[in-house]
Amino acid sequence: MTAIVVLEKAKAAGVALTVEGGELYARPRSALTQELRAIIQSCKLELIEALYPLGYTLDDLAEMDKLIREIAEAEDWPQEALEATLDERRRMRPVDVPDALQRLRKAQKWAVGRWPDTPAERTKIELLDGWQ
Repeated sequence: MTAIVVLEKAKAAGVALTVEGGELYARPRSALTQELRAIIQSCKLELIEALYPLGYTLDDLAEMDKLIREIAEAEDWPQEALEATLDERRRMRPVDVPDALQRLRKAQKWAVGRWPDTPAERTKIELLDGWQ
């Protein structure tokens, strides 16, 4: 079932679906039936994408992966650290992508653009505020 069909069903049932901070909310909860709740859960990600303008493209995600790899190469990260950071990028909420991309761009400039006599040290990349 598409997000549009689910939105129409919710509206017909008197339920408003909204996205706040990347999370999906249905209000009033008292109007939710078990059937409608199951339908909403079955396409939750599609609903979030339909209701929340993402502010990024697939090219931005590819750029994030490229930047992470460039930083890892410049700083000689262990393979496990690289894989963990790439995995964190894949699991991040869509709402967090634009800010994380900006932080990665700054971190990449710092890692790759250092003076030759400056020893490499691992950059603390924060994809999400407070996460490393």
